[in-house]
Amino acid sequence: FAFSKVGGVGSSVPLYSGFMYASVASFICQAWQRFDLKVRGWPRGEVITVLGLGIYLNFFTHHFLVDFRWFLIGAVGILLWRSSVKLRVGMQDYRVPLTLTFVVMGLCIWGAENITTFLGAWQYPDQEQGWKPVGTSKISSWFLLFIVSFMVVAGLKKLESRTLENRGKTLEEF
Repeated sequence: FAFSKVGGVGSSVPLYSGFMYASVASFICQAWQRFDLKVRGWPRGEVITVLGLGIYLNFFTHHFLVDFRWFLIGAVGILLWRSSVKLRVGMQDYRVPLTLTFVVMGLCIWGAENITTFLGAWQYPDQEQGWKPVGTSKISSWFLLFIVSFMVVAGLKKLESRTLENRGKTLEEF
């Protein structure tokens, strides 16, 4: 049962899921600040917006239309091929390909999902008779969700950098 499902989508504890998605964006905001993240090679706003909308819409439409997940993952690979993130740990800077960051975070979220279902925070229908690991197909979902969350935070950071530029500070990266 759910108050907020549309056409059967969102029936798996939708409010709880919303909090999970918000926590991903909150994590990204914290990481951005704590690790002094800088993004290089981020695509133009229109391009990344279309990609983000495609990913977001596919979360809903794949239930009753074709699942474009693998096409979208391919588009991510093409559009973000040269993108990287620079982060600082202590006094050391590291540069990591952005798509690798998304893959690692998708794996981490999938791992956390397995831990929380094991501990009983919620369960999927196939876990009603007893716990079993969440399928690996969810990794691609978490990969795409992390990208959408990152896009939102990156958009906000881009606006923030423009505000700083308007105050007389220049930024090569955002």
